[in-house]
Amino acid sequence: MARAFGGCLLVLLSGCSASGDTSILVEISLAAGAPQPTALLTARVYDDSHALTPSRALPSSGLPGRLVVSHLPATAQRIRVIVGGGSVLGVAVVQTIPGQQAKGLLVLGTPADRDGDGVPDSVDVCPNVPDPDQLDDDKDGVGNACGGVILDLSSLADLSSADLSGPPTPCNMHPEYLFCDDFESGALGKWQATGNATITTNALDGTSSALLSVPAGDVGAALNTATPFPTLSGDFWGRVRMELSGSPPGYFSIFSIYDSSGIPGMVFGINSGFISNDEYGFTTNAHTVSGTAINTNTPYCVEWHVGGGTVQVFVDGTEVTALKLTGHEAFTPGKLSVTTALTAAAAASFSCRFDDIVFDDLRIGCGP
Repeated sequence: MARAFGGCLLVLLSGCSASGDTSILVEISLAAGAPQPTALLTARVYDDSHALTPSRALPSSGLPGRLVVSHLPATAQRIRVIVGGGSVLGVAVVQTIPGQQAKGLLVLGTPADRDGDGVPDSVDVCPNVPDPDQLDDDKDGVGNACGGVILDLSSLADLSSADLSGPPTPCNMHPEYLFCDDFESGALGKWQATGNATITTNALDGTSSALLSVPAGDVGAALNTATPFPTLSGDFWGRVRMELSGSPPGYFSIFSIYDSSGIPGMVFGINSGFISNDEYGFTTNAHTVSGTAINTNTPYCVEWHVGGGTVQVFVDGTEVTALKLTGHEAFTPGKLSVTTALTAAAAASFSCRFDDIVFDDLRIGCGP
């Protein structure tokens, strides 16, 4: 849904900032147990010396949502974005990137604000004296209200756009990713499905995910990339969220990259409940099994790094060192497959859910 705000139009998360603009994208949510906003949410933006915008009302108080602050000075600096409404208040502190869009998280709650100026004590340059303009001419962290000079407020950034109509999605938040599918579209548009591969509203993140179901007697299901897979350099990262249920067999593959000739070059697998790392089609094939268990009905974030002749696996942000492969041969990735492929028919039914599948030339991590 597009929303007009501050003379700018936001469509999805592309924001209104043009290429080369210094801007901030802030994801806004409500803390667990915090009261719902009882008034329209407003936002203010500060650098380390003064307010960059006056207080501006957002078009909706529906949460979660997101906010774009554009036309910021093209310098690297600390920016405070403060949002509040009724009894809730929150702040995101973001380091800007000249000519790019930086990202931050803002959680609305009930932080301390002793002077009642709408700036949480944790970032208030004068927490005992009301100073909503946050003037601090010498940028020493002690505001002018506590002793200092007045700064000219001639420069204002554009608090350009806000869309609080629904939750943000990882792929919309990160258009820079080389490949991303969070399945929030509710369709398998990027994939060719085989077997019992469907989209379900029971998700690991957001509202939708891909579900691969394997009935007893079947050999698995798969999602193969239908669109051209991005050209990856010799150093790339992959990330997937996954969750098993039912009675998985002894061994099956879950995450594979094929080369341009269709040979599976690298495969993540599950071997008797433990994650494994395999190479196929190379001069020296490798098959390693770790001591890291992948339990059923438990969500995991699995990352995969290939670079410098090395293959690494990370689970929930921690490297599984037993799966590190060295001396890896270079190859050109041509297709990605998310799968529950078995070497023999399943003795009992099971399923695997996948979400937030991402590939990029930088580490993705397990965050949004």
